[in-house]
Amino acid sequence: PDAKEQKSLLSSAAEISFPRGGASVLTPIEMMEVATQAKSDVLFESQAKSDLSEPSKKKAKKSKKSKVSLLNKDEENEEEKAKKITIDTLSYNILNPGSYVLGMIKQINKMEIIMALADNLVGFVPITNISSELVKLLHEYDDQEESDSDSDNEESSSRETERQFPSLSNRFKVGQYLRAKVVSNINDKGKKRIELSIEPEKVNSPMEEKEDLVENAIVQASVTSIEDHGAILNFGKNTHLSGFISKKELDSTASVVQAGSVLLVSISKINSRTATCKFPVAVVKKQPIVAAVSSIDALLPGMLVDAIIEGVLPQGLTCKVHSLCDATITLQHMNSLLSPDEIKHNYSVGSVLKARIIATYTKNGTTKLAISILPNHQTLTYTGKDALEAFPIGHIFDTVTIRGKSPNFLFVDVMSGEIPAQVHNSRVTKGKDLDLNYKIGSTHQARVLDYSMFDNYYILTMDKEQIDASFLKATEIPVGQKVTCKVEKVSPEGIIVNLENNFQATVPDIHISDIKLVYPERKFKIGASVKGRVLNVRAYGSKSFITVTLKRSLVNADDEEIVTSYDMLDIGKKVPATVQKILPSGCVVSFFGNVSAFLPNAEISETYVRNANDFVKVGQTVKVR
Repeated sequence: PDAKEQKSLLSSAAEISFPRGGASVLTPIEMMEVATQAKSDVLFESQAKSDLSEPSKKKAKKSKKSKVSLLNKDEENEEEKAKKITIDTLSYNILNPGSYVLGMIKQINKMEIIMALADNLVGFVPITNISSELVKLLHEYDDQEESDSDSDNEESSSRETERQFPSLSNRFKVGQYLRAKVVSNINDKGKKRIELSIEPEKVNSPMEEKEDLVENAIVQASVTSIEDHGAILNFGKNTHLSGFISKKELDSTASVVQAGSVLLVSISKINSRTATCKFPVAVVKKQPIVAAVSSIDALLPGMLVDAIIEGVLPQGLTCKVHSLCDATITLQHMNSLLSPDEIKHNYSVGSVLKARIIATYTKNGTTKLAISILPNHQTLTYTGKDALEAFPIGHIFDTVTIRGKSPNFLFVDVMSGEIPAQVHNSRVTKGKDLDLNYKIGSTHQARVLDYSMFDNYYILTMDKEQIDASFLKATEIPVGQKVTCKVEKVSPEGIIVNLENNFQATVPDIHISDIKLVYPERKFKIGASVKGRVLNVRAYGSKSFITVTLKRSLVNADDEEIVTSYDMLDIGKKVPATVQKILPSGCVVSFFGNVSAFLPNAEISETYVRNANDFVKVGQTVKVR
C-alpha cells in the first residue's frame, strides 16, 4: 500500500508540473495579475538602468573636468612658484655660515684683510684663514722667535732677515677679487660681523677634481713657491694635481705674489699632473663658460654662467642656471637707473644673459645664487679707484634724480646716467612719504656717505638732518674743535656725552672740571647741554673713539693756544697743558691729540723743587713754554 500511495503522489505532481495539452494551472485572474506584475518589473528595471547611466555620464564629465582642472592647477602652481622666488638683497641673515661670496680686497692690515662684498657688506679675513702656506710661515716665525729668545744678540741679529713677520701687503693688493667662504656672521660678543676664509681647500671643496677642474673653470689657488718662469699653485684638493701661472701673466696684471698669496684664476690647459692657469680675460665675449658641473653645489662665486630669464619683476630678474638652480639679479646688479617700464622692455622671459655668480647661499633648504651683469663684475675689474677723490665723503649734491626703486632702496642718477647712487629707505627726511614725496623722476638734495667698491656706486642720504650736519664721520672732527655736548651718563670715572647729535664721546675724570668733583652727577645732569673741546680722535678699524674735555681753562682758551701736533710747538710759545703723570724728576704734560711733553722739576717753579707733587697735581691745567 505504501508503494501505491507513492506512485499516485508522483503522478499527481507530474500532472501539476507538466499539464497535458499545455493547459495552465493558473486561473485567468491569476494570469492577469502575473502579467501586470511583469510589466511593472520591466518598467522599474528600465528606469533603474537610466538612473544608473546618467550618473556615469556625469562622472565621466566630472572626471574630464577634474583632469583639466588638475592641469590648470599645475600650471598655476608653477606660476605661483616662479612668483614666490624672492629677489634677496644680501644681508647678515642671508649669508649664514657655509655660504660662499665673491669679494674685493678693500683694506690690508697686519693681521687681517678687509673685503668689500655685494650690497655694501664688509667681511674680515684673519691671517690664519688665508692659506696653508701662510700658516706654515707663521709657525716658522713663532719657532724662530722662541729659539732666538734663548740665543745671544749676535745670533739673533744674523737671523733677523729670516724671521720677519709675513707681510700681507706684499702678497695682496687692493681691488683684487677673491672667492670666500662665510665662517661666521656673529662675533664672540653677539654683534654682527662676517668672518671669512679664502683658503683654497675650503672655497674649492664643492668642486670635483675630474668633473669641475676642467678647462675654463674659475678656481682659487694659493702660491706654493715662486720659480724662475712663474709660480706653482695649490688648489687645496690634496691630490697630485698642481697649478702653474707664468711670470708673464703675473706681470700683465701687476699682481703682488709671494709664497702664501691667494689668486682667483682660470684654467687654460690641464693634463693629469698640471693645470696651466691665467687670469680671466677682461673682455666678456672672449670669456668661455663651463658647459657642465658635477652638482649644484659646484656653482661657486666667481664663475661666469648663462642665466635664462624666468621672470621680469620691478625689483629685478629671476633666472635659471644650468636648468637646475634658481638665481636672482637685483636692480643693484643690473642697471639700477632703469624704470620698471624700461626693465620690461629691455629684458624678456626666455632670453639668456651672461652673468657672474657673486654669492651662493641656502634658503628654505634650497641652494640659491645671487648673480650680476654689471660690467665690472663680468670683467672682474676695479673701476672706482678715484671715486671718492671726485666726490669725497660729505660732498653735497644740490640735485639728484630718482630713477628706480626697490623694497629697500631708492636708486638715483648723480650725473646724467654716468654715476649711479643708492639711498636706503631709512635715510630720507623724517615725516615724508616714500611713495608721495620720492617718486621716480623727482629731484632732491643728497649727500655722499660712502662708496661701495664692489658694486661701484655711491651711498647717499636724503635726510635733511644728515645733509645739514657739520660732520658725518668721527674722523672728520678736527682735534681742538669746540663742540656742544649732551650728557648721557655720569660716573666718578668719567662722563659719556653725545656731540653734534651724532657721535658718542668720553670725558675722562681729570677733564670733567678744573677742580676735582666728589659728586659730578650733581653738576652734570643727564640730558643737559655743556660746552666742550675735542681732546683726541682715535680710529681702530671701522670704529672711532672721541675724547672731550669740559675744563673751562681749556674750553675757553684761545684757538691759537691749542696745540694738536708737534709741528705747532714753537720755542718760547706759551700754551695750556694738563698734568698727566708725575715722576721723581718732573712730570709729563699732555696737549691735544697725542702730543705730550716732559716738564722737569727745574722748570716747574722758580724755587727749588724736590718733589713735583708739592707743586702740581694730576689733572691740573698749567701754562707751559
